[in-house]
Amino acid sequence: IDSAVHAVESVARNRLARHCGLLAGRDYLLAGLPEDAAAARALQRRDPRLFETWAVAKAHGMTAAGGDCAADGRLYFALPGERRLQSMLLCVGDARRAAAALDALQNTDGALLCGAILPGCPGQAQREALQALAARAGDVQMLGEPWPRLQFLSVDELLQGATFRVPAPRGEA
Repeated sequence: IDSAVHAVESVARNRLARHCGLLAGRDYLLAGLPEDAAAARALQRRDPRLFETWAVAKAHGMTAAGGDCAADGRLYFALPGERRLQSMLLCVGDARRAAAALDALQNTDGALLCGAILPGCPGQAQREALQALAARAGDVQMLGEPWPRLQFLSVDELLQGATFRVPAPRGEA
């Protein structure tokens, strides 16, 4: 089994649950992967790049190759009738990182959406800044409905099972 964070999540959790009925925490333990906010913060302090990789994987994304300064990864999704997968850029950081990823999205990237993963629980000022940024970014029309172009989730929300709102994520269609 590959030891990359996203492979551990995919293989150990999804395949063991689907094929063997085994559940993490009940039937086996995954050592080294944060299971709570304190462990996630400890990983961020110890190894910021590994934390970004873990956070992108926790959001069901794939890490970006080459250390792209605007995005840490992508979440791919399918639209009915289209052969090409669409994507959401994922960035791990604060409102400034989200703004940089959104600029890349709108100027050059070709991705339809942008997801910001916030390392901690945002304070009121940061949440308001992100909401204002999301309002300025507007929506994308897909499948006959509006989808927020910029979305954000905290690591705490990801740990509680929250996901970015995208049509049929890759592998779940």
